[in-house]
Amino acid sequence: MFLCYHRNGVTKTCLPARQALLIMKFTAFFLLAVSLQVSASVNAQKVTLREKNVPLEKVFRSIKKQTGYSFFFDESWLRQAGKVTVEIKDASLERVLDLCFSGQPLTYSIIGTTVVIKKRIPRTENIEADSSTVFRTIKGVVTDEKGAALSNVSVVVKSTGSGTATNGKGEFTIDVQPGDVLIFSAIGYKTVSVTIGAEVTLSIKLLLEIAEVNEVVVTAIGVERQKKSLGYATTVVSGAPLAEVRETNIINSLSGRVAGVYVNQGAGGAGSAAYVVIRGAKSFNTAKNQPLYVVDGIPILNESNVREQGGAQFDFGDGISNINPDDVESITVLKGPNASSLYGSRGANGVILVTTKKGKSGKGVNVSFNSNATFEKPNTIPKFQRTWGGGYDDDYSSLEEVTLADGTKAWRWPNWLIDNWGGKLDGRPIVFQDIPDAAPIPYTAISDKELMKFFNTGQTFTNSLTLSGGNSATTYRVSASNMDNKGITPRSGLNRKTFDVRLNSELSSKLSLAVKANYINQKGKNRPGIGGSFLDATTNLQLTPVFIPLSFMENYLNPNGTVRNFRSLPVNPYWVVNKVDANDTRNRLIGFVSLEYKLLNWLKVMGRTGIDYYTDNRNITVPDKNPVSGYQTGYVNNETATTSENNNDFLVSAYGRVAGKINGSFSVGGNNRVFRYESVQQVGTNRDLENLWIIENMRSIQNYKFINRKTVNSLYFAGQLSYDNYLFLDINGRNDWSSSLGINNYSFFYPSVSSSFVFTDMPGYKSGWLSYGKLRLSYGMAGNDADPYQTAAGYFLGATPYIGGQRMLSISSNVPLADLKNELTSSFEAGTELKLWDKLNIDFTYYDATTKNQIMRVVLPVSTGFSTQLINAGAIRNRGFEAVVSGSIVRSPAFQWNTSLNFSRNFSKVVELTDNIKEFTLFNAGAAIVVQEGQPYGNIVGSVYERSPEGRVVVDAEGTHRIADSVKVLGNIQPKILGGFTNTFSYKGFELRVLIDARIGGKVYSRTKQDQWQKGTGVGTEDPGNFIIDGVVEQSDHSYVENTKVITRMAMFANRGWSNLVEEFVLDASTAALREVSLSWGLKKAFWNSRIKGVTLSLVGRNLAYIYRSKEFKAMGISAESSFAPTAAAQGVESRNMPVLRSIGVNLNVNF
Repeated sequence: MFLCYHRNGVTKTCLPARQALLIMKFTAFFLLAVSLQVSASVNAQKVTLREKNVPLEKVFRSIKKQTGYSFFFDESWLRQAGKVTVEIKDASLERVLDLCFSGQPLTYSIIGTTVVIKKRIPRTENIEADSSTVFRTIKGVVTDEKGAALSNVSVVVKSTGSGTATNGKGEFTIDVQPGDVLIFSAIGYKTVSVTIGAEVTLSIKLLLEIAEVNEVVVTAIGVERQKKSLGYATTVVSGAPLAEVRETNIINSLSGRVAGVYVNQGAGGAGSAAYVVIRGAKSFNTAKNQPLYVVDGIPILNESNVREQGGAQFDFGDGISNINPDDVESITVLKGPNASSLYGSRGANGVILVTTKKGKSGKGVNVSFNSNATFEKPNTIPKFQRTWGGGYDDDYSSLEEVTLADGTKAWRWPNWLIDNWGGKLDGRPIVFQDIPDAAPIPYTAISDKELMKFFNTGQTFTNSLTLSGGNSATTYRVSASNMDNKGITPRSGLNRKTFDVRLNSELSSKLSLAVKANYINQKGKNRPGIGGSFLDATTNLQLTPVFIPLSFMENYLNPNGTVRNFRSLPVNPYWVVNKVDANDTRNRLIGFVSLEYKLLNWLKVMGRTGIDYYTDNRNITVPDKNPVSGYQTGYVNNETATTSENNNDFLVSAYGRVAGKINGSFSVGGNNRVFRYESVQQVGTNRDLENLWIIENMRSIQNYKFINRKTVNSLYFAGQLSYDNYLFLDINGRNDWSSSLGINNYSFFYPSVSSSFVFTDMPGYKSGWLSYGKLRLSYGMAGNDADPYQTAAGYFLGATPYIGGQRMLSISSNVPLADLKNELTSSFEAGTELKLWDKLNIDFTYYDATTKNQIMRVVLPVSTGFSTQLINAGAIRNRGFEAVVSGSIVRSPAFQWNTSLNFSRNFSKVVELTDNIKEFTLFNAGAAIVVQEGQPYGNIVGSVYERSPEGRVVVDAEGTHRIADSVKVLGNIQPKILGGFTNTFSYKGFELRVLIDARIGGKVYSRTKQDQWQKGTGVGTEDPGNFIIDGVVEQSDHSYVENTKVITRMAMFANRGWSNLVEEFVLDASTAALREVSLSWGLKKAFWNSRIKGVTLSLVGRNLAYIYRSKEFKAMGISAESSFAPTAAAQGVESRNMPVLRSIGVNLNVNF
């Protein structure tokens, strides 16, 4: 006897009944607009058939497509059955099966989500059990990977086909013989086989099938497709681990999980903006290299709200950080135009699709409660030299010996002194010129750990409650969450409340409705400054001499209200955290309403309107009597901004059989996108009444108003053909008409074509060591749209009154481009997916993408009367590869070990700039980040050591380094290799997951090291001196002799810091981090209340340790991950920012 398991209507495996049986799970028929849902109830299944004189097997395939139920049978039995004719509409599954088996020698039983086919036994036949057969009863429980009970799981004895299904608590009871093999299967989960031994109870855990090659994934415009049909690379990340080990910005959790995706978290504390780039930067506009984010088919805005106010920068977060991780079902990454061309002018940088959770039909109301608590500390501690004090030339001459009122001697620190090139810290008493009433402090260095006492232990508490349920016609899900963060800097924090509602309803057999509303209320308190300004407490802390204890700085105000500190700058960090406020409030609504009507069995139409609307209120106040330039008289900045984007879509989809084994689908759709932004800002200085920090109390007030409007209309089509379910062809196209482009360039067309060939699914293929094999090929184009108001000259109303109180209109200093074009990316991609021995998965991709029509602002001579001119010019090429190797190292009922390794390499090259411009500066912060024709994107350019013709360092007559007259390329900001390594271990209800990610190669300009070498605080400057630089001295005849001049530590280090010899401060940015660890425990049922379906308790940790840092960063006690700002070029600058935070905590999930 042969037992067969069918998948997608094709007999995949037929093996003798008592040998191993491969059961592979259901793949849902892909949808083109909205997802169909599979009911948990047999009676709720609605089946429509119109078949005439066809084999039962064909009927099974049709039923499987409509319901998701699998069929378990002996193939030889089907040959004994007659053909059937059935025509029925919207009938229950049982009714359809009764008709099919009427008059047949076969019958059926439904076990969970499996239809088991059996031979019909005549009533007169008397079958007696073999007296030697010994049966015993086995009991057990089936749970998911989080310990939640799974109902309706099929439990089948492989040899006989008899079986049962789990109840609502995941429990089952079945009679078996020793040696029997039980098959546990459920839709969406991996099948598990267990051989019965001496045990009498079983505890079975089913894992989600998200990593299988036949998974259904969300693609462009929200269409669900079988992954095997896609001709381009995609990656799907389950939302479960992102919620378990959560970040306040969910996108940070993608770090190390997706090949080719670089993620760098912001340095502005909880909820700060992250920088994400896929397959390398493609735009010379460094703020326009991030992907488009789409939530449930609706594009959302993800502007990084980094505000520069008077030279100081504050990070108020971005758009994706507002999403609650508990609401996320999965995240799908579309990596380039090959996959994202249907997003047209927004698809060049790739697309990140966020799919949120929906309700499921079933009995009663499902209740889920999640509580997460984490505690944060800096994962690095800055290190400083602790030997030398203030002054110069290794002596104490800068300190003045004084006699105190009690007659004791002390040494006074002058208010001009900040550098630490003086005598040793020898414990002598020190007083300060600027704080005459302060008691002396010992001239002794404080410890690193004492320095870190400035920071609090951060605390983040998140609680989420979800109600979901429904019936065969309507499902719903309602969730509410509260996240409350107390930052590591005093008085800082973030609170975010979310409320999410999702409703899906079959209004009739033809009309369906989907509604979603997600409301976010977020309040940030005292956001820390970034970018190394004096309004950033971390910057001031690092610039403070190491002998000044924290207790001395805690008294940060003088009696007259001025800042109390050892000198004017740096500012006392306690004054910054207690007096400088950077607060914000956001109210946001993301949602849609969608209607779908089925015109015919093969034709449907969808209409949808979606919105992303939010208001931001930001307030920055800086009291007067401080030494920071631009803020001395007090400063108040109030800004209210309203941002909205409306997307209105329609989609008409036809699908079905074309001819023979050819199936196809074709969709035509359109989109109307309207973007609006309006900001009103008031900036006040020179306060009137003391200690009243409102805009009305400022004597000088400047008013600003900004308005942006943009409309894009689009039409698109998507066509797919498949041959015998193993050969696939997609042809897509989209045309955008954008209001922000030039007169003759409003319209852009973005085509794509892709093909997938699953050669192991070809008829006649004999499965061996290669279980699955696929080749894919694709080409696509997508754009990077321009901001509005760049095609014509505009006027600006001056904020400050001029003669007679009149305000002046000024023309823009930029020369516009009347025929402005979109940046356009064309991408070719080829790849393969292989599965070996049903255990080892290999996914390899090669890509080659070129972006042209770069939108550049080039500098003009002053004589033109303008500062810059906008042009379309230049092109950049990104090519590289991505590889993912994953599989099951150990797979047994008691223990599983799954692993996944991903790595990628991107090669970028600026193909061309213009005839007159061969170098273009992207960013300058002491070192220039540039693009140069023929070079990679993001070269670091700066001053270098002067060298002799033989390459030796040249020193001057004083024995110190000389700087060359010209600048040179000192490295590139882009990493050479990105990688991630995930291991998951499961054992008897416990699961341990470990994630390591790595960035190998790339350089960064360290302003921290430069500061330390300027001021003599760095650990590298601690050597006592008597240096002789290994170099040569140039003679008058231009010959060179060996240097023999002995110099001090100040001459050795400070000269290079003071002159910003950039070559010395460009460091290796390579890092490898233990990014994430979680240990979860699905509590045994003995711990549960009878109403509880499952409880999972997890210990979690993020950013736990660095496995590798370059030796210089390790010596300084900082990390290259603390980037200057969330833009492409700023990734090449490290500047005294707040360190990355290590978090450790617990997560509790309870399902009722």
